[in-house]
Amino acid sequence: MKKTALILDLDNTIYPVYSIGEKLFSGLFALIEESGEFKGTLDEVKREIQRTPFEKVAEAFSFSKNLLNESLEILTNLTYNEPMFYYEDYEAIRELLVRKFLVTSGFIKLQNSKIDNLKIRDDFEHIFI
Repeated sequence: MKKTALILDLDNTIYPVYSIGEKLFSGLFALIEESGEFKGTLDEVKREIQRTPFEKVAEAFSFSKNLLNESLEILTNLTYNEPMFYYEDYEAIRELLVRKFLVTSGFIKLQNSKIDNLKIRDDFEHIFI
């Protein structure tokens, strides 16, 4: 018997992070800008935070230990409760009669808030954060 499954990522696969990024990360972006304790430009940091796991961004842009700790404090408790919309073609994925799994990296509260806000939790047999 052939088994079929679909494994999806959340950010930039099911919905575009840039659609909520500025609002979602406004406090974090303000902290980073005010501290100035990083290498590169703020625009580069902002772009990468919306595409790359935070710890990798902090390392790539040489965040100071203080900036890293303060950023992690913000991100650990961050949630998003504004309207969100998945990519239009996600509806076709919903219709597929296969086992579906969601795999995402990030901060647990934040990832769960996005999953719930998108109303996609029940689309997956299991979610791995």
